[in-house]
Amino acid sequence: MRKNLFRREVLMVQHDHFFGDPVFYQPVPLRILLLTAVAVFCVLTGYAATANIKQTEHVRGYVVAANGEVKVYSNRSGVIQRLHAANGELVLKGQSLASVIEPGYGQSGEAANHTVILHLEQQILQLEDRLVLSAQRQQLAIEQSHRRQSALREELLIRADEDDLSTQQLQLADDEFLRLEQLHARGAVSDSELSHGRSSLVSLKKSSQVSRIALQSTQRMLRDIGHELALEQTRLKDEQIALRISLSQLQQRREEALYAQQFLITAPVAGRVNNLLLTDGDQLDSRRPLFSIVAEPPDYEAQLFVPSRALGKLSAGQTLLLNYDAFPYQQYGSYEATVISIGTSAIDPREHLIPLDINEPVYLIKAELHDGMNNLRLKAGMQFSAQVVTGQRTILQGMFEPLTALARRL
Repeated sequence: MRKNLFRREVLMVQHDHFFGDPVFYQPVPLRILLLTAVAVFCVLTGYAATANIKQTEHVRGYVVAANGEVKVYSNRSGVIQRLHAANGELVLKGQSLASVIEPGYGQSGEAANHTVILHLEQQILQLEDRLVLSAQRQQLAIEQSHRRQSALREELLIRADEDDLSTQQLQLADDEFLRLEQLHARGAVSDSELSHGRSSLVSLKKSSQVSRIALQSTQRMLRDIGHELALEQTRLKDEQIALRISLSQLQQRREEALYAQQFLITAPVAGRVNNLLLTDGDQLDSRRPLFSIVAEPPDYEAQLFVPSRALGKLSAGQTLLLNYDAFPYQQYGSYEATVISIGTSAIDPREHLIPLDINEPVYLIKAELHDGMNNLRLKAGMQFSAQVVTGQRTILQGMFEPLTALARRL
């Protein structure tokens, strides 16, 4: 018997046709579940395509005193003999902070500069005595010159009177000789009387000339005494100037010797003493600071050290969030700061002393702390971390970032 399968299937289809068309049955809960899943997928996809995620760079920094923190150094090494200030103490500009000695002793047990200082002080005393003697000599020379000038002026007056008398006598003798000549011409006077009158006139002329010469000599002596006094005063002044120069040099050498033995460290600015770690008797190294002075009241600012990869989107006026190591952000939160300046050249940590663990060139960023920071009792040197925004992208771009990076390489 031959089997006809096709015929039998057709008959079965025709038989089922009497019961209606077949449909795919979906339960209502399943349909709701599928619609919900599709809606959630669409929402997530739309959020991933529109929501922006900020790209940040983790940087470090610390707090500094914006109104001045001065580290006090000594220009020479030595041993601290006595400290005149303590941590937390307010000091004034120029106030003595520490006495430092530079120990060194000779064979006799005395300080090395002690003998030198004694010799210098003896030489200084001798020069001071010479200055006093020079001033006394100058005063005596002036007094002696004044006495001689007074005597010569009196003598000059006498000489002037004698010259006047001699001139008057000469005038009278000249008149008398003229009268004798007239009488001799008339024969009333003999030749001997005329010769005697002529010799008297000549004698008076000589006497008058001698008197005039004496007067001129006295005047010349008076002028010479004035010149001698001026020269002597000039010589004594030169001597005093030379003595003062020598005295100044000796005093300078004495100050240098005293300074080499003991010197003071004074405050360059006014403020509060901080970070004083040494005590009396400790060795002071000129390469290390003795302590630091912070202006009072302190005004703090933040200094951040940002690598070049985080510098692209950073600008002045931008707000940063700082998390202080001393105040955990989980408990105290983050605090805002505003960027006020951005360095234009890179800082190599191998060339600068930076109190942070930095292994690459960075740029110095200064930020102003907001007023709320004062409640934290900040101190200079406190470290913090900050998140610097370097860019932003959507979640979808982040998901496809490996594919886009691969496409850029191809």
